[in-house]
Amino acid sequence: MESAAKLELKELEQRIVALERFVFGDAESGARPNGGSHTKAASRGPTEGLRDLILEGFFRMKKRTLREVRDAMGERGFLYSAQAIDVALTRNARRDGALVLLREGGRKIYAERR
Repeated sequence: MESAAKLELKELEQRIVALERFVFGDAESGARPNGGSHTKAASRGPTEGLRDLILEGFFRMKKRTLREVRDAMGERGFLYSAQAIDVALTRNARRDGALVLLREGGRKIYAERR
């Protein structure tokens, strides 16, 4: 009887460990439940991601729309809403910012300030 109880406790412990890994990720490897990992992008905001794009010359190549910026940030691990990215873009497009805001066909287009 005692060994059956120990076996049941061991099974319950294994289930709890599996559930914790699923919910919280694997602490040893840093793996996250969504398949990502703890990276710099995970701990930084949309403004930092936008600064990375500016430093890479993303806006030097051509004028960019919000969708293009959001897609590029997503590829680099910065997964934020369009509204959050738009706020970062607007703040960087002020007079002292690195970007300039243009309007073409009623759409906002961003380019690097020269």
